[in-house]
Amino acid sequence: MRLPPYSPNLQPIEGVFNQLKRNVRDIVYHDNRYMRKPVRLMAAATAMLTQEQISGQFVRISKNLTRLVLPPVVGVEQELEEEQEVEEEHHG
Repeated sequence: MRLPPYSPNLQPIEGVFNQLKRNVRDIVYHDNRYMRKPVRLMAAATAMLTQEQISGQFVRISKNLTRLVLPPVVGVEQELEEEQEVEEEHHG
């Protein structure tokens, strides 16, 4: 299997960066004074990241890799989606 040189869908850090960007937007939206203190802004945004968010990126990558490597099995994809929905409802 040949992968592109860089595949964001297979990099856990990309999902973490996306969450970090959302945190920055939320912080600045609530208090734009952080714009004058970028180091504090990044520290506050990073402090908002949870272990679940970070470990969730590795789960996402694992699922993406599984889909790339293993051939689809009838019915299994539906079960995985249902499990994910239940998980999201539980943590949501």
